[in-house]
Amino acid sequence: MRCRPAVAWLAAGLVVVLAPVPAERAVAQSGGESYSIWPTSTTPSVVADPDAGAVELGVKFGADVNGVVTGIRFHKSSTNTGTHVANLWTSTGTKLATATFQNETPSGWQQVNLSAPVAITAGAVYVVSYHTNTGHYSVDESYFLGQGADNPPLHALANGVSGANGVYAYGASTFPTNSWHGSNYWVDVVFSPTGSADTSPPTITAFTVPGTTTTLSVAITSFTATDDVGVTGYLVNQSPSKPSAAAA
Repeated sequence: MRCRPAVAWLAAGLVVVLAPVPAERAVAQSGGESYSIWPTSTTPSVVADPDAGAVELGVKFGADVNGVVTGIRFHKSSTNTGTHVANLWTSTGTKLATATFQNETPSGWQQVNLSAPVAITAGAVYVVSYHTNTGHYSVDESYFLGQGADNPPLHALANGVSGANGVYAYGASTFPTNSWHGSNYWVDVVFSPTGSADTSPPTITAFTVPGTTTTLSVAITSFTATDDVGVTGYLVNQSPSKPSAAAA
């Protein structure tokens, strides 16, 4: 929403009147929906694999529309202990985001929110993964053979769409490229289509401060609020001091 305020200096202080006027938004707001590939009610066939090695486990996915990844999820067994680190990658291995899971429950789906949303492009392939030092990960072998997993606008890719899916790499945290029989290691994202999440605070892009005077009206040359969910209140601070151009 854009506002064109009128600023009037009176003898004892500042009075600000904000009068919002309609303006086209860059994107349509869709209500803040978020999506994941699998619901939290989903339970893997093998909750805890006997493999106890340190390993990075991931899945290749894509989206039908542009949007942002705001979080990463994985299904945890009670024996998959220790610190878990989530990563988001491009299909070629460029790391886009990383985050450490906090306050995990003993088992079940875990989620960490990214410090800043990461924009992804419709139709592009990405990899979301997590690293465990203790193994005992959840897995369904052959899950991606001949099929993917779809919860539009998100899709986990079937084997062969963009190479093998269900990817892993043993050892320290790194981009996972190995695959075994299209296994699903139950890694997921939290995704919001563009326009459904307001990720930028309101900002004033430019304004003009006049020289000292007793009474005047100030026309702000540019005032742009980037908050696409609207402004619900205003705070006005009064001051006995008159404006000075030197303070600009």
